[in-house]
Amino acid sequence: MPSDVPSLEPSSQPSSQPSSMPSDVPSLEPSSQPSSQPSSMPSDKPSSEPSLQPSSMPSDEPSTVPSKSSIPSTEPSSDPSLTPSKSIRPSPSQAPPRFKMLFDGTFTIATGTSNAPDQLLAVSNFLNILTVHIESTACPADSNAIFDCEINITTVNGVKVEDLARNRLLRSRRSLVTLGDLVIAYQILLQAICSDSACTDAYTVGTELYTKATDDLKGALQDGSFVADVKADLSATTEVNAILDAANLSWDFDDLIIPLLAIANFWYPDWHSGEIRCKNDGNAPNYMTLGGWWHETSEEECCKKYFLWAYDVCTGGTAEYLDGYYPAWEASEPRCDTGDPPNYMRGNPKGWLSDTPEDCCRRFFGWATTCVVNSGGTAVADPTASLYYADWSETNTCVNDGNAPGYVKSSPKIWMYDTLAECCKANYFWGDEYSKCVYPDGNIPAPTEELWYVDWNEGICVTSCVGSKPCGGLHKSWNVVYSTKAKCCEQHLWWKKDCMRL
Repeated sequence: MPSDVPSLEPSSQPSSQPSSMPSDVPSLEPSSQPSSQPSSMPSDKPSSEPSLQPSSMPSDEPSTVPSKSSIPSTEPSSDPSLTPSKSIRPSPSQAPPRFKMLFDGTFTIATGTSNAPDQLLAVSNFLNILTVHIESTACPADSNAIFDCEINITTVNGVKVEDLARNRLLRSRRSLVTLGDLVIAYQILLQAICSDSACTDAYTVGTELYTKATDDLKGALQDGSFVADVKADLSATTEVNAILDAANLSWDFDDLIIPLLAIANFWYPDWHSGEIRCKNDGNAPNYMTLGGWWHETSEEECCKKYFLWAYDVCTGGTAEYLDGYYPAWEASEPRCDTGDPPNYMRGNPKGWLSDTPEDCCRRFFGWATTCVVNSGGTAVADPTASLYYADWSETNTCVNDGNAPGYVKSSPKIWMYDTLAECCKANYFWGDEYSKCVYPDGNIPAPTEELWYVDWNEGICVTSCVGSKPCGGLHKSWNVVYSTKAKCCEQHLWWKKDCMRL
């Protein structure tokens, strides 16, 4: 019987039956297990943590806070995003067209004092500081028309700068002392930006930049700002500053040069990377920059001109499949492949591609009887297997074992023969080698008929046989033979009265 008095402490085990009189006071802590039935009175306060399982029904109102899921959605949103995405890598854009220009000039410091030039050159970084201020004046950093600017001081009073720096031409260096003037020659090399894609205004833009640079240099000299900036960076002695203040300074400018109106980012074939592509990155080799015939106005024109055989690849597509067999030089065995030949073969498909593996093997691996099988073709009998050849490396005689070297099989008309005798006559014709070649076992048969020829070493007529006289060994291919000794003596040894007795 259950007690009608409530216990002061909760039981340690849950009851198997729910209470018939549930408490009307909510518990202070959540239960450790979820209920199997949803609450008939849901809470009007949101939970502080997300549920472990997603809801089976969509919410009536969307969340105002974006989710932080680590897994991307599998379907796109039906509405566009309100803010643009931020790509990690910027999308590529075509660089503005530009061209190269240069002009030379001189900056003269006329001091009127014989030792003043050496005093100026003795100041640390004097020429470097001049270079910096010529560049900052002639090539302002805020110019929208200048892509790159480089100033090079080339000579001082005709002496190369590198020779001055290395103290090599000391006599020339000392000659500066007697002149009293410093004539500093420099070169300005500019890469300027055109206003249109074809860079048709290169000369106009170049002329404007040349005029502005020369005017700015002259103006900075006239208003004293150039000398003031140089003196400030020199941190020189009062004596050196006095030389600069008293000197007569002047500029002299040569004519502007735009090398063949060389556009710096024309489209050009990228031979050096080994890839099939054209570029317009402004990094073309000098011979292409100065050679106008390399300049193309578009990627398509460049690819058509230099990579027509692989146009699709050059313009960013996939390689066209070429149907045919080509020699796979890089393979470990002689064979022909299909599919993707090297670029140089794509450029001349008629010269390299064959319709069948048999044709390809015959053209490029005529010496290799295994090529057809290696290439997936049907094995064919070796047409040279029964022909004789001179086996120089092994037996040193003529054989027809079917193992002739590749160069022999590839030219059978030159190296191979139908009969053993023909091979021996062509390759082992001296001394007794012919007999050894024709009869390698040493069993030389007796001739079926007498064949007489002249043995010029002894001056007598002998028969073509091996043994004692009248045998003189088998005759050679060049010997003229006769059926009788009388005919041999009559034709060749007619002056010897005793020819028949010898």
